[in-house]
Amino acid sequence: MPTNKHKSQSRRFDPTRYVAAVMYRYALAPTIRAIGASSRSQPKLLSFIPNKRQPIQVVLDFPLDSNWDSGAPHEWYTGQPEKIFYSLEYRKEKSGVRHEFIVVVFKDGTRCRFDRAAEDAGRINAPLEEGTKSKDTARIIKTDDDQKEVDSSELLLTLSFPNGEDLSLILSICHSIKTHPLAASYNLFIYNCYFFSWTITCIAARRAVDWDGFAQSEETWATIVNDSLKHLAPPSLNRSKASTGKRFLARVSKIGKFVGFKPKPSLPDAPMFHSLVDGAESHQEKFSSLLRKPLIELRETIRLSIRNLLLRSQLASTLEEQIDKDVRDAATQVISLSAVRAAGEMAMRVITALHPAKPESLVYAGLEWSDHCDIAWDVTCEAAAAAEAAPADGWVQEWDRVWQLQWDAKITAGDADQNRPIGQNACRQARTAWRREWDHMHSIREEHISQIVNSMQEGILAKIPDLDDGRLKIGDRAKANAVKRLFLDKKAQVQNEAPQPPLQKYIESRIEKHCETVQNFGFASYEDGLKKIESAMHQIWMKTVEALDAQYSK
Repeated sequence: MPTNKHKSQSRRFDPTRYVAAVMYRYALAPTIRAIGASSRSQPKLLSFIPNKRQPIQVVLDFPLDSNWDSGAPHEWYTGQPEKIFYSLEYRKEKSGVRHEFIVVVFKDGTRCRFDRAAEDAGRINAPLEEGTKSKDTARIIKTDDDQKEVDSSELLLTLSFPNGEDLSLILSICHSIKTHPLAASYNLFIYNCYFFSWTITCIAARRAVDWDGFAQSEETWATIVNDSLKHLAPPSLNRSKASTGKRFLARVSKIGKFVGFKPKPSLPDAPMFHSLVDGAESHQEKFSSLLRKPLIELRETIRLSIRNLLLRSQLASTLEEQIDKDVRDAATQVISLSAVRAAGEMAMRVITALHPAKPESLVYAGLEWSDHCDIAWDVTCEAAAAAEAAPADGWVQEWDRVWQLQWDAKITAGDADQNRPIGQNACRQARTAWRREWDHMHSIREEHISQIVNSMQEGILAKIPDLDDGRLKIGDRAKANAVKRLFLDKKAQVQNEAPQPPLQKYIESRIEKHCETVQNFGFASYEDGLKKIESAMHQIWMKTVEALDAQYSK
């Protein structure tokens, strides 16, 4: 029924509604009448056709304050003796407006039909952007007339479910459509019976394919990451280190803050500090080894992003955008980690050079070697963080200011005079090492980041499966399969079949063709229609997944 808003607006002249009325009178009247005829061909109903054993039909009006676990649709569902269907048919009427609808088939051959139409009283508003109230229905096909009506329609596609699928899936999709802020209304050009059928078909098929399953395997994900980095790290990465480096690393490995530096929690163990090992590792190898860990940690983030997607047309662009952002963020973290590490190592080199050959047992400038190194590392981290946050033309001054402040605060008063020149020397050399390392790693990021992103995206897309071709029958295949259904005769084959498109491609092509037709009639632009349809379908998918997950977790 029209809302009060509709009634109040109709009392005064509205150019938009005047144009709609003229368009209805001269252009859309045949279409609207055909829609009405299509709707009136269905049996009239209040809630159900009286049948205590099996309610035949229900209008899918869901309570606004709950899921579909109450109200007329839930009562209709609980009254069905068969709830598991084994195939889904996407059908189109051969005359009139060529109405499209969905049929699901139960194991005993019983069929249930799902339709969307405009409410009789509000059809005049169907061409308007806000549309009118929709009448979405579910109906068990029982009468001969109903059977003939379905069988006389064109079978566009059959999707089989060998293990069966619960009718609650379709009702959950319908609930998500009916509670969507835009798709809840019937709009002649967007949220119509075509949209209704596309959405149910796509979500049912998408639910049957585990796009993100590969990312549940740590080994598979590690392979994708390693492949994206292999051009940076040749096999020589694991060659033995120089003996001088081993001796030095053995001495500094006791400094626990190398591992536990809180602002940079992803610092690896001390043996990874290869900048102290002459010739042991190139900057590219270092960049690769440091970047690997944050990329490995992206697994769950990427998996959830893939899980939330419905259409393959959105997959590549969404992945590219997210992977590019995540990899660049990780690479920036690597630059920061590597630079502060190089600076800290240089500061400790300055300290170590002042201590005797066996510094662990002796004191220099009032401090043991390990304490000296602890202070140098802490001060370096503070100075590096300040320099990183400073303006480009002020980072040197900020480094020196914070270094001096932190160094003086950590040195006791009695040892301050002797340690001040040590700190100043360490400050200068650590600052130089920090900037040199930053520039090296930044250059590597800019040179290789696009290749890393592209490689990861290609590796991920290659792992995302399509629906098994044996479960999908399109066009002539679907028609040839209609008599003996897959779940009744699994040996049924169609000989000399031409290759069929993947389901996603098929649905996408129908959406695009519809948007082109709407644009050609001057009602909406192709881009705007496509964007609205894909966005609504994605949101409906997300809500359906959330509802089903909540249902199965009970």
